Amino acid sequence: PSSIVRKAVVPVAGFGTSFLPETKTMPKAMLPIVDIPAIQFVIEEITKSGIEEILLISGHAKRAVEDHFDSSPELEDQLFQSGKTALLEEIRDISKVNFHYIRQKQQRGLGDAILCAKDFIDGEPFIVALPDDIILNDEETGLSQLLQLLAGQEKVPQKNQRQEKQDGAAGKQSDEGALRAQVVDAFANMP
Repeated sequence: PSSIVRKAVVPVAGFGTSFLPETKTMPKAMLPIVDIPAIQFVIEEITKSGIEEILLISGHAKRAVEDHFDSSPELEDQLFQSGKTALLEEIRDISKVNFHYIRQKQQRGLGDAILCAKDFIDGEPFIVALPDDIILNDEETGLSQLLQLLAGQEKVPQKNQRQEKQDGAAGKQSDEGALRAQVVDAFANMP
């Protein structure tokens, strides 16, 4: 589990125009990949990575996303009565996550959606996860790998302006060729 990043912001308020007409009545995040909504893959990756709190930023007609992660006593009772214990556990696991919700009043882009999370974030480090790209890994989630890199981060050595003009401002690979996380305090385009 990550001790550096405890919060995730998941914007799902957009119109989903790239998938019209399907997204006219169904949020893009709820479109299934086989039989699981795309948003569920994202939430599972976040929770497997040790992040404790998730803010879903929804918008008009996105209640299906909130309902998907809420408890459903009637459905749970039906599954129990039918002896479908595996499905019952899956449904219960989905609703155990500590979710927070906020509505983006007007869809003015991803930056505005993230700005809606300002009070939730409260100055802490956080991740933004989108259900647009899903990468499955049986061993360790991509987010877990990124958080491990962040935990072992190194500061980029300070350079004077003359050095920056000669060889750039930031980033390098380790001697083994593996990408290493770097903190960039400033970035300047080089001619």
